[in-house]
Amino acid sequence: LNRVRNNRVDDEVIRNLNARHDPGFAADDSAGYITLSNHNRKADHINAARLEALEPPAYHYDAEIEGDFPDHAYPTAASLRLKQGAQVMFVRNDLSPEKRYFNGKIGTIARIDGDEIRIRCAGESEEIVVEPSTWENIEYTLDPKTMEISENTIGTFRQVPLRLAWAI
Repeated sequence: LNRVRNNRVDDEVIRNLNARHDPGFAADDSAGYITLSNHNRKADHINAARLEALEPPAYHYDAEIEGDFPDHAYPTAASLRLKQGAQVMFVRNDLSPEKRYFNGKIGTIARIDGDEIRIRCAGESEEIVVEPSTWENIEYTLDPKTMEISENTIGTFRQVPLRLAWAI
């Protein structure tokens, strides 16, 4: 996959990928499979369709953005639409001592109660309660006299650290 990602595909890579192709494969919805897409809009379309197919009501979570935080640097959607039963991916590591989740961990929304979102991950007995996280946009400057680097937070993005993950 790294060779594909880095545009270094040759005949051997193609043979290896094709050897893993199973034309009769049907993904089990509860197994956490993800469709890998070459364009964000295609993944967004798949995620929106799968979310729409779920019956529970949708909840909306809007990011709080302050200062300078360009939209191309958003770690997740500024406006998240989530439902119970949705497959999601964490987009940040848990900074608490418990380390309950990590960037890329997949789970399913077990329950939403207002601002409380509970995620169930395969092979784990306890649900993870997700709270909003804050990302900082930091500007670094070099003091030419002391040669010390200083950092200045010029913007913040606060949002639930999740994204829909039927496709990425």
